[in-house]
Amino acid sequence: MKLILRVLLTLCVGSNLVAGRLRHASSVKPTKASQSLLAKSNAAPAVIAAAPVAKALNAAAAAMSRSATAAPPPAVATPTVAAATAPVVPAAPAAPVPPAATVTPAVPAMVAAPVAAAALAPVVVPEVSAPAVATPAAHVPVAAAPSKGRVLFVVYSDSKFYETRLKWVTNTWARDVPQESLVIIGDAPYTGAGQVRARKVVATQCPAHSHWEGACCKYAEAVIHALEIMREDPSYEWAYFTDDDAYVRHASIENALMQQQEPSGRGLLLSNIGCATKQCTGICAGGGYAANRRAIVDVVEGAIGANQPGANASQAFLTEQMQSCSQCERWADVALAQLYKRRGVELRPLEGLYGWRLPKDKFEASLTNAVEPLMYHYIQSEQQMQFLDGLFGNNTRQVAQTAPSTTQVVGAIHQPQTAWCSNFHGEHACGQEGVAASVPWGPMLIQNGTTTYSRWRPMPRTAAPMRRSKLAD
Repeated sequence: MKLILRVLLTLCVGSNLVAGRLRHASSVKPTKASQSLLAKSNAAPAVIAAAPVAKALNAAAAAMSRSATAAPPPAVATPTVAAATAPVVPAAPAAPVPPAATVTPAVPAMVAAPVAAAALAPVVVPEVSAPAVATPAAHVPVAAAPSKGRVLFVVYSDSKFYETRLKWVTNTWARDVPQESLVIIGDAPYTGAGQVRARKVVATQCPAHSHWEGACCKYAEAVIHALEIMREDPSYEWAYFTDDDAYVRHASIENALMQQQEPSGRGLLLSNIGCATKQCTGICAGGGYAANRRAIVDVVEGAIGANQPGANASQAFLTEQMQSCSQCERWADVALAQLYKRRGVELRPLEGLYGWRLPKDKFEASLTNAVEPLMYHYIQSEQQMQFLDGLFGNNTRQVAQTAPSTTQVVGAIHQPQTAWCSNFHGEHACGQEGVAASVPWGPMLIQNGTTTYSRWRPMPRTAAPMRRSKLAD
């Protein structure tokens, strides 16, 4: 019953978000006929009607009351993640075909295909191996990018992180990104001191401080605004989407994208592949994801209900994403992958995206892999951002040797200074000895009042896929 209420809550939020976008579109202007979309919502399959949802909620509440003394329902298994970087190369369909999954002994494959608007067929979850750090090999530098257009960088943020994470991003890896090529997707106007060095901070109508409905909404809004910018400036051929707690090597991302052989006649999406819930399988966007122009155009303009009389493609796309989130247990990345697959977009793994926290030995191995690191997720402090910026920057710098006064590392063990340093192609960076908040590896730091506790965020396992939870991505 809790699961039913959770799904209905997500649908209600989706309905309110679509109505909010119709009334208060932040940057993407609705069409002249957008107001008629609400009047016709009962007839359009892509728009959620509020009255049936309220009726369903009342019915669910009555059912809970009647079953108060009954035996509890069987427990529902926690959704799983089968995160992987194994190649996923869907075959290009000549015509729409039913969704399918083909698994070979070495390479799982997903075939993307359109689905009917009336019902979303369950997606087969292939068993895939976890992303592993390859054995160190000879350094192979990324070739210089050919002239094939530019990359737009889109960062998801939250108003409570505008003065911390967002500033860390703009003061480190995004410092050298052209201002017009950086977009922030937030939930409120930026009112802090100074200006954020970005094209714009989008104050969406998405719920604030929400990893669930809020993230589902922001993932859709990010694509909508990327499409708007691509229409304004045709020089953008790719968009890369990431979180505000990630350090991104933007020049290496650009080079990697420009080296891709793009499929003919359909879009291309690059990410870590394999995160899943019970009914959905898709991408693991903790490492971010990149989509080319064709993929972004198709996923928005091909939204279910977009071809209805008086409909607006952006609003239909947002509605479809919120519906997909309710089906995929509110995991924004997996839910959005369903929409890309319905449009026939190819999902392809991209090496070098480290979307999970690494222990020290794995972090060091990532620096010597044949494929250079492209980004690291779960960067939790300004010191960690500065550490990586020094390690990958054009000049040698050392992270400040002072930790935040409110930070205490529980169970810290005294180790030689070399254990708090790293090297990359002649660059050298060090954290503060004994202070976990100063280095970008090791256990996650869980804030509780004025004390920061260490806790491992486990990497997905090959033999037994990791259970997906709030701390899993």
